[in-house]
Amino acid sequence: MKVVFITHYTALYGANRSLLNLIDGLKRFKVKSFVLCPSEGEITKALERRKVPFFIFPFKLWMSSPLKMSKKMPFTFVKLKYHIKNILFNLKIIQFRHLAFNLIALPFLIIQIKRWNVDIVYTNSSVTPIGALIAMILKKPHVWHIREFGKLDYQLQYDWGRGYFEKFLNKADAIIAISKAIKKNVLDNIQSKIYVIYNGVISETDCNILEERAFTYNVPSNYTFAIVGILHPNKGQDQAIRALALLKKDYPNTRLIIVGSGSDKYLEDLKKLCCDLGVGNQVDFLGYISNPFEVYLKADVILMCSKFEAMGRVTAEAMAVARPVIGYNSGGTAEIIENGVNGLLYNGNHEDLANCMLKFIKNPKWAKELGINGWQKAQKEFTVEVYAKRVNKVLKEIINKNNKKK
Repeated sequence: MKVVFITHYTALYGANRSLLNLIDGLKRFKVKSFVLCPSEGEITKALERRKVPFFIFPFKLWMSSPLKMSKKMPFTFVKLKYHIKNILFNLKIIQFRHLAFNLIALPFLIIQIKRWNVDIVYTNSSVTPIGALIAMILKKPHVWHIREFGKLDYQLQYDWGRGYFEKFLNKADAIIAISKAIKKNVLDNIQSKIYVIYNGVISETDCNILEERAFTYNVPSNYTFAIVGILHPNKGQDQAIRALALLKKDYPNTRLIIVGSGSDKYLEDLKKLCCDLGVGNQVDFLGYISNPFEVYLKADVILMCSKFEAMGRVTAEAMAVARPVIGYNSGGTAEIIENGVNGLLYNGNHEDLANCMLKFIKNPKWAKELGINGWQKAQKEFTVEVYAKRVNKVLKEIINKNNKKK
């Protein structure tokens, strides 16, 4: 079976890391993978190392977001650019530009896919329609993997309205949602067959290798918390800093590690917040790290402060190294974390988060038990092998159904 995967970006964050896990896992099922990328980047380097064929051609998203300006922003050239972009957005000029780029890219992408002679077109996220268009023209089966809420998590709006999005999804041969929350909130009106499949984040081998370290881990006297992910207001790094500040009086040696990259402005805002709250010497900004497992092993507890997490890959990864997670009680996070069993859920503000952090600081043995429970769940639910097996079953169903039609 030959499958072409379509990725809408090239950095190695959640969606692309999950894609690489899937490609690795599908090898055991004799699935030959190909990838379409909009540009060079970390994903193409990873594909080269795996000797997975890929083709680069710039195609665009079909989702956009109007820029938000601070009311305190002085009228400068930057603010003028914000105004102009928002005017263009409202006039749908940006959307027409996206459409034009995709129509130009389409013939080149189709030629390449014909050369590969693939059986299935597989779009790795909801933010680009190019895979659906290719499948429609080539009359190939199409799988759509929905990994994001869109508006809730990234403030993205569909260029031509949600109606067109739903029409395209209803033409898909199968839709894979990464959580029940995505199925409920994004796919509630979709008629195509929907499968809920959690991402695989670690191989069974690596999970078992970590078993010894997971069960022999000794909790230090001074606690270290970590928050991992792209630096963005919706990810809640500021909330983690505010929670830490509430603990500094009684627990001045408690630390917070912040991992991820983002806008320079937001990074500066976070560093300023640390200084203003007097925790600058307790917070480490490590930037982007390609292997987040190194961070999980250095921390005692992982924080998931995102308000609208579609699944929570970080949560699953942390469980795979037996680290308990404190997560925002919403979205996919609330599906993965069983409160008081393999982590804790908090209800929305930094005071609640601080209270959960305090519970673990005061009872580290209990925290360790919850971490071990999380490792056991990860071994059953979040390995690459389980992930690939479930997706391969979907692919085989599509192929069998398609063969019967012929």
